[in-house]
Order: sequence, then C-alpha cells, then structure tokens
Amino acid sequence: MLKKRSLLIISTTILLLIVGVTFAVRNELPAIYAVCRSEMLSIDGYGPWIYQRTSLFPLPIDVIFEDEVNTADCQVRRNGSEWQVTHVWHTIVGCLDCPEGKFGVIP
Repeated sequence: MLKKRSLLIISTTILLLIVGVTFAVRNELPAIYAVCRSEMLSIDGYGPWIYQRTSLFPLPIDVIFEDEVNTADCQVRRNGSEWQVTHVWHTIVGCLDCPEGKFGVIP
C-alpha cells in the first residue's frame, strides 16, 4: 500500500512539474521566436524562411523554419535572463533554377 501511495505521489509531482515548466516556457515563446528570427535573417535560402513550429520537448527548444526547399532548425537555451541560440542546423538541398540569398523571415 505504501509503495502505491509513494508511486502516486511521485507521478503526480512529476506531472505537475512538467505542466508548470511547459506553461512557464510558453509565456516565453515570443522571445524565443525573436532570437531565432534574428539568427535566421543571416542564413541564405532559396526564398524567405517561413516559420513552421516550436518544439518544447525534448530539450533544447527547437524553432523550425522552411524556405520551400530546405528546412532549418534553430536551437535555443536559457542563459540567465535571456534566450541564446546554440545551433542552427539546416538541410543543404540544391535548386538549379532558384536564386539563393537572404530573403528574410515570414512569421
């Protein structure tokens, strides 16, 4: 009986922590997007980078962009009171008839 009660308390605590962290990070989504958006402005593409989604779990937090040809994954983490880009990974698919350059970011 004690094992079941302990398991229930631990499970409930973990669930509440996950929900609390999720809500706390969701309030920070505009700041996370802004950091990644400014980083994406410096990356060449075959068109404007179009925001797709933000993935909160598993960590690090990923913001996904596409330019109709390639996909970019901007990873951020908290550094004190602000968000910092740790890596930007993107596919390198070529397009023969497409101009490549800095076309900006579409929200």
